[in-house]
Amino acid sequence: MTTPRFLGVAGLGALLAFDISAALCQDQHVSHSPALPLVVNGADDPERIPDHLAYAHFLMAIAEPEIPSALQVERRHAMIAPIGLSDRDEGMLIVALKGTREALDAITEEIQRLSLAPETASPRLTDLRVQRTGVFDEATSRVLASLSPDGRRRFAIYIKAEVKRRISIYGDGAR
Repeated sequence: MTTPRFLGVAGLGALLAFDISAALCQDQHVSHSPALPLVVNGADDPERIPDHLAYAHFLMAIAEPEIPSALQVERRHAMIAPIGLSDRDEGMLIVALKGTREALDAITEEIQRLSLAPETASPRLTDLRVQRTGVFDEATSRVLASLSPDGRRRFAIYIKAEVKRRISIYGDGAR
């Protein structure tokens, strides 16, 4: 089963739901429930979007199975191309993400399974969310370590200038 291209993150009193693969490929707004007010609009305040959150969204969008289809390879390249990485850096980024999709899919499947019995799942769901954060942190570290200094600079600029502007955080703002 392939994980849908979104990541729900609860933290700082916010719930984030964002389809990055669609938003990065086309400039569109994703509709959200009116029950959740907008807490941070990355288009207006990109500096209020945490770096780790922006990296996680982008890496989730470009992490493909270890043996991707031709369409997945093409889609990933289309999302990476605007960064302006060298061929070497693009290849290193892809290698650094090996296994990330499978790890995320396994965690997501377990979260979905546990969500069917929410009364007994709470501690395990918390553990899985921590594991998911760890997968993103490790993937980000591997990616940044694999890139040349110029590649790291370009990647950071892209995350801050493009990805953060496409993220909106919704929630009640409490906590």
